[in-house]
Formats: sequence, C-alpha cells, structure tokens
Amino acid sequence: MMQLRSAEVSLLLAPDLPQENALDANVFYRNGLVIQTENQARDWLWMELNDHSSRWVNIKVVDPAVFERMQEIASEVLNEYALYDDSLNWDTLQSVKQDQTGVFAIYLDWNE
Repeated sequence: MMQLRSAEVSLLLAPDLPQENALDANVFYRNGLVIQTENQARDWLWMELNDHSSRWVNIKVVDPAVFERMQEIASEVLNEYALYDDSLNWDTLQSVKQDQTGVFAIYLDWNE
C-alpha cells in the first residue's frame, strides 16, 4: 500500500508525464483505481472516507465529463459524510485536478 501511495504522489508531482507512462498503467489500472461514472466516483470517495487512514487519495477518471465534475462530486459526498462523522478537518481540505493525466486527488485531514 505504501508503494502505491508513493507512486501516486510521484505522478501528481510530475503532471507532464505522457499518458502511456508506466505509473499511469500500472498504479491506476492494475490496482483498480480507475473510474468512469459519477456513481463510481461517489462510491470511491465513501470508501476512502470510511477507511479513515488515507491523507492524499487519488483516482484516475477516464470520462472527461465526470472528471470535470469531480470537485463538485467530492463536495457533495463530503457534505453528506459530515452528517454522520465529524472527524474530518474541513479547514485544510484540498483537492487537485491533474488535467494532463485525468487524475483527481483529494487531501483528507483527519482530526486525531
């Protein structure tokens, strides 16, 4: 799991990598971190929120229309999540869209 997170961070820090890059193919596709629909995006976010262990979480979004809406989708899910659990620190919530790679990342800061 640590290798996966490190590879994801490397990809985020180098957004100009070509689409056929090995990190893109191996990390996201091989590990099932690819989504195509808004429902898949919501399910992925809920899974990450319920896990409570991740800080930066990343997903490859292959549908351009879904990718364009990812920040809105994340906001909707996080608002729903806040109704059940107040352990997320909203002051430091950040999200990043990597347009060149189709990667959406969100930072989850858990109150400890």
